[in-house]
Amino acid sequence: MLKRKVSIIDYGIGNLLSVREAFRFLGCEVNTCKEPEEVKSLDILVLSGVGNFSSAIQKIKQKNLFDAIDTHVKEGKPLIGICLGMQLFATVSYENGIHKGFNWIKAKVERLDENESRVPNIGWREIKHLDNQIFKRLRDSSFYFMHSYHLVPEENSCIIATFQFGKAQIVAAVKKDNIVGFQFHPEKSQADGIRVLYNTLESLK
Repeated sequence: MLKRKVSIIDYGIGNLLSVREAFRFLGCEVNTCKEPEEVKSLDILVLSGVGNFSSAIQKIKQKNLFDAIDTHVKEGKPLIGICLGMQLFATVSYENGIHKGFNWIKAKVERLDENESRVPNIGWREIKHLDNQIFKRLRDSSFYFMHSYHLVPEENSCIIATFQFGKAQIVAAVKKDNIVGFQFHPEKSQADGIRVLYNTLESLK
């Protein structure tokens, strides 16, 4: 069990309950934060979410959380992004227009190619991982996905896992300095998802 303090950002979009329960299962002290003043004193932030990129950014800014979250990361404090939360790491998204993200990773968010496979991508996909720390001691390598858009980084150095989508290799997870992001839902991916969260918390200082 891990005695880490984890705070999930509550900006009105996301599956907070299942994410919270996953971290509690690991022995973490878990709470949610809604105010920018709360972010300043936190240890590990979790940015989760499902739905639309532009709506997420808009709600984060409406609640005056954008600058506080950005400062948290730029000060070297750890943050975990899940599903839409990982996509918000990007420079720009082309979902329903052109929308700027946090720009922590030089990347764009684009719609999955329907010529490659069915969109949205919902269900279990086997991943190919490139990080032996975060993906160590797994029983399997399949995780639960639910998305129509995906992250396309300018450089491959941040990519720590991919999955096959037709003939295309799609980013399943990224890591850069103090931030880690998952396109899949570890909190919905049974034992291996919990193991990945455990390994991620171990790796983040």
